[in-house]
Amino acid sequence: MLKIKAPQTVYFQGNDHAVLLLHSFTGTTRDMKLIGDALAEADFSYMIPAYPGHGQPIETFIQHSIMDWWKVVEEAYL
Repeated sequence: MLKIKAPQTVYFQGNDHAVLLLHSFTGTTRDMKLIGDALAEADFSYMIPAYPGHGQPIETFIQHSIMDWWKVVEEAYL
C-alpha cells in the first residue's frame, strides 16, 4: 500500500516582518513554496501552516472540518 507523507508546517525565520501564507482548500504547504522562497530571499519571516487532512488520502481528509482548519490558522496567527 502506498504511504503518503503528511505535509508539515513550514516556518522561515527572517527579519521582524512576518507573513502568514495560507494554501487553498485541498492544497498543501507545497503550493506556497515559490512565494515562501521569494519572501525568504527578501529576508521576511513566514509561516505556512499545514491543515489537518490536506495532502492526505480522502479517507483522512474527510475526518476533518473547516473548523479544524480555521483553528490551525488562528493558532498560526497568534
